[in-house]
Amino acid sequence: MSIARQLMLLLPTAIFWLGLDQWSKQWAADHMAGHPPTTYGGILTLVYSQNLGAWGSLGASWPQPLRWMLLSLMPALLLAGLAYQILRQPGKTRWDVLACALLLAGGLGNLIDRFRLGYVRDFLHLGYGPLGTNIFNVADMVLMVGLGILLAGHTRNR
Repeated sequence: MSIARQLMLLLPTAIFWLGLDQWSKQWAADHMAGHPPTTYGGILTLVYSQNLGAWGSLGASWPQPLRWMLLSLMPALLLAGLAYQILRQPGKTRWDVLACALLLAGGLGNLIDRFRLGYVRDFLHLGYGPLGTNIFNVADMVLMVGLGILLAGHTRNR
């Protein structure tokens, strides 16, 4: 796939998911902050949270300079490297480009929150009984799907 075709797939995909992530976080902040959690079907719970850390609040209690370096600067550099690789190397499959678009959208979605607000807005929880996820957002889902596509492609190509 040429670089031009890669960009024609990557840009609209990344922009769509980044836009949906930012819209959903703003909606959650406007409609859920300060309200009790709401559960649907005993599985999905909407609960607004401002997460200073990473997944599961990992690093939330770290000193601010360390937290900024590991949770803002390092991911920004990794995303810049990913974008550089996409623009530099033609011949990627559609699945590779899709995975990269999702990784960029999810990563940028959470970085926008970190740089703009100093925390990431989370609001989704899946669980049943004692089993459940941490609170997460659309960017986290998009990151996980992108990573899953990359891993599936890696195992398929072996």
